[in-house]
Order: sequence, then structure tokens, then C-alpha cells
Amino acid sequence: MAQLQLNPNQPKGSRELSLQHLADKYGVTLEQAKAMHQRVADLAAAEVGVAEEETRRVLESDEYVDEVQDDIRTARELGITGVPFFVIDRKYGISGAQLAEAFLQALQTARSSAA
Repeated sequence: MAQLQLNPNQPKGSRELSLQHLADKYGVTLEQAKAMHQRVADLAAAEVGVAEEETRRVLESDEYVDEVQDDIRTARELGITGVPFFVIDRKYGISGAQLAEAFLQALQTARSSAA
């Protein structure tokens, strides 16, 4: 079972280190961390409508590792340090939970600068 790369220094494909990091972070046993990860995988499959078997196959592989690493690299280049964070036209950013007005203003600003 693959894990989110909680530790950026973790070697690609090293799953136990990630689970141990999760266990240490939340003060749980390795078995509890595995169960937590399984529950998240199950919920993700149900929430997005992807077959559970397909979700497990992807999570147990490194199929999207390069894309995720590219996303992390891009986020760092843009100065993103937390979530949620929304990027518009790679120029404008909205950090954290904001009111709809903040999104509207950012979209209007992006639109007027593109014209």
C-alpha cells in the first residue's frame, strides 16, 4: 500500500518509512497507522467514485509519483506553504479558506490583466 510522501527526504518507493513517519507524527502504532491509511484509501475511493480496486492499485504503485513531485516542486516555486491554496493564471494566489468575495476579486483582477 502506497502512502503520501509525508517526508520529502524519503526515498521514492519507500513505503514503511512513510507509515512510520505517520505513526510517529500522530503517536500511534505502525499497525494503527496502516489502518488509518487504509480507511483514508477506502473513503477516497468512495468519495470520488473510483472503483476501490483501481484506487488500491494506484495507491500501491508509484504510478503518479513523478506528477506529484512536479506538483510539489511547482508549489514550492510559487511560495505555497499550506492548504488550501488556489492559483489563478500562475500569477494570483488565494491562501486559506476565504470568502467568495476574495475569489471574485482575484478572478476579476486576473481577467482584467489578461485583457
